[in-house]
Amino acid sequence: MIRPYKRPPKVPPVALVRADGAIVREDGSTCRLLYPDDETLVYADKDVAERHALAGRGSIIRWNDTWTRWEVDGRSVILLAGFPGDDAAILQGLITWRDWIAAAGATIGTIGSASMSLFRASLDRPLYINGGDGPTLPEVVGGRQEQGIPPGYYGPFVAWDMAGAYTRALGTMLYQGGAWVRTNALPAADEPWPVFAHAKIVVDPGASWGPLPRRLRKPEPTGITRKMLVREYPRGRFQGLWSGTELRAAERSGARVKVDRVWIMAGRERYPFRRWLSLVDAGRRLPGYAGRLAKMTGNALWGRFIFYGDRNRLSYETGTMVVTDEPIPGRNPQAAPDLAELVTSTVRARVLDDLLTPYGEHVWSVHTDGGLVDAACTPTLPADWRAKERGQALIYIGPQAYAWSEGKGLRYKLAGTPPDQVVDTFANLRKTVLGTPDLPLDAADLLGRDPHRAGRR
Repeated sequence: MIRPYKRPPKVPPVALVRADGAIVREDGSTCRLLYPDDETLVYADKDVAERHALAGRGSIIRWNDTWTRWEVDGRSVILLAGFPGDDAAILQGLITWRDWIAAAGATIGTIGSASMSLFRASLDRPLYINGGDGPTLPEVVGGRQEQGIPPGYYGPFVAWDMAGAYTRALGTMLYQGGAWVRTNALPAADEPWPVFAHAKIVVDPGASWGPLPRRLRKPEPTGITRKMLVREYPRGRFQGLWSGTELRAAERSGARVKVDRVWIMAGRERYPFRRWLSLVDAGRRLPGYAGRLAKMTGNALWGRFIFYGDRNRLSYETGTMVVTDEPIPGRNPQAAPDLAELVTSTVRARVLDDLLTPYGEHVWSVHTDGGLVDAACTPTLPADWRAKERGQALIYIGPQAYAWSEGKGLRYKLAGTPPDQVVDTFANLRKTVLGTPDLPLDAADLLGRDPHRAGRR
């Protein structure tokens, strides 16, 4: 059960660690990390913390291979994703973000905990989760990542994506918080209840894209293996458990679906995340870094309903990395994998319905809430889709690693890589995967080296 606050929580002051290790407070004054404890929440760029930790100062707490905290000098410093830096604009962004959260009656911490606090502040009554004899979900399947072309050089493309896909899927979700009930058939398509079903599926073996993901019997054991997992979207005959939303999208794509078990959460209609979504939408309009933090706050909430993974501590005091397991004791009372799966499956179903079913032959690659499309295709997409990037020539390594021509230079998409390392990292990837010895900068030169157009898998 997730309860609303009886009274607003305390709102702490914030501070930011500079690259030299000094802490900058809200009033601009500085001090060293080692100072008497108070209620100040201290933040740092992950890159800043990494340089200090590698020098043997403090240790890093890592959750599912994501660095979350830097523990140093008796302090627990919260790490900021996305390599924001350490200048005054970042500190001001933290202050503005904190004030926006506080105005809603919530408090800050990590991005995920701030998002849950904002949700609790938005509730007018408790939200019950995990009620009844619900479906057994051994894992939550995340966003769809799949390539429709082999690595190589390609011509003009457009990168399309949905704006705030996960945030909006959660914010508009009907979720009564009641009990799951077993039944024998899917409800009518116009009935809004949350549904899961076990079904047998038949997909044309020659289909360009498989409509449904194969769910593992248990999650991959570590964060890095989960990130590296290549999820299968099979063709032919198979069976499994999916949401009703995703099964209906599979039927619309041409798959044959035979349902044998159904779980439905029926009852009084309730949309518990609507007010939270309106708060997030207002936060996204904040200026500068505060707006980026508000966007991350919206994206983080669905992940708070998952509770599996590994936590460990990294230290370099001896000059060599030492990894120590630090399991989280107990059970997360906020865990609701059914809710998280409803969110992710809604986004996957939309990618299938909006992009892959009507335009699959022209789609080169899919990543979570969008994809790369041959520029010769002009898709007609719903209003929340946008053309985010355009290029005349594409160097494609995978869904999270590609570069494209822009004038005489290149722009890069390389997830999780610090900005100052992108060019060299991508060059090394390109040499390893494509085997080309140099990096062409001109679009004509780029295509001249490998003139084939996009071929299907």
